Amino acid sequence: NTLTLEEKKEKMLDYMNKYDIESLSPIPVYSRINEKGFKLVDKYIDEYITIDTKLYNIDSPQNFFYVKVADDSMNKKYQEGDYILMKKSSNIKNDTIALIILDNTTLIRKITLQGNLLLLEPLSSNTTKYKTQACPKESVKILGTVIGYIGYEKN
Repeated sequence: NTLTLEEKKEKMLDYMNKYDIESLSPIPVYSRINEKGFKLVDKYIDEYITIDTKLYNIDSPQNFFYVKVADDSMNKKYQEGDYILMKKSSNIKNDTIALIILDNTTLIRKITLQGNLLLLEPLSSNTTKYKTQACPKESVKILGTVIGYIGYEKN
């Protein structure tokens, strides 16, 4: 396909308008979260997935995004190639899985509150490579929290 990302998005929106599909919305996909300086901005969008907003009770689609899993740091829950649906949020909540920035590195981790500290747990079977980290709350920036995912079978 030779269309640009913006052309694909416009084509999808035109189709939705033509057939009066109000409950469908294109949601951006970020698959390069490991790049230094990552932010939830257009330059990091790799594609769009159209979802039925009624399925997830989404009233503001612009507050949602997908992250494509690119490593095994959460492989007890999400496999490489899975798409995680997230809601933009900066709130730190106990026992949630979130996309975070720590020391200019973007990670997906389970968050557990421990007083003024956060435990950032990789849900990985590779315990030699990925370790739970404890860090002060103020050193972590939350970009979004998980609300669902699409898993894919590997060939």
